[in-house]
Amino acid sequence: MDGAGETFEIRALKAGAWGCVSMTASPEILTKALKDVGDGEMWVSRRLATRILGNVVRWHEAAASDMTGLTPREWEILAHVAHGYRNKEIASRLIVSENTIKAHLAAIFRKLQVDTRLGAALHYFHQTAQKEHRPEARLPASVGKPRFLRGRAPEQLVGTKQQSPRRRGKRGSGSKKGTV
Repeated sequence: MDGAGETFEIRALKAGAWGCVSMTASPEILTKALKDVGDGEMWVSRRLATRILGNVVRWHEAAASDMTGLTPREWEILAHVAHGYRNKEIASRLIVSENTIKAHLAAIFRKLQVDTRLGAALHYFHQTAQKEHRPEARLPASVGKPRFLRGRAPEQLVGTKQQSPRRRGKRGSGSKKGTV
């Protein structure tokens, strides 16, 4: 089959067909295809089968090495994001523009197939827990202590809120009565 035939074959399979046979195929091939499809097998051209198997092998190799394919610089930026830094802070620490950080984050989100910083951070922490030996997944020295932990007492980390004094009475009434 040519490229157009292969495209048609893929569309037919996506639509639910179990096989495609070229109009130029011999009656023996058509009979064999019908028998195989009747037995629950799929019938595709050798060219398409080779292409599909090649993709499966590549996907398997990618999954075995690292599903994300992030560069070391992307891992570094992801570490900063996971530890609570904002784009402007990351850009300042890495001495690049904020737009560069945004471009890296777009690539990271695409590669990780996430839409939010939280999703990316969760992926980072999952990967670092799974692969502590991988140097690019470790927290870079430039990150330092996570931003959201700096200067906070342990009771503040568990989510307790301190109540601020509230005013009673109307503002601007001139009366000091009723204020705390």
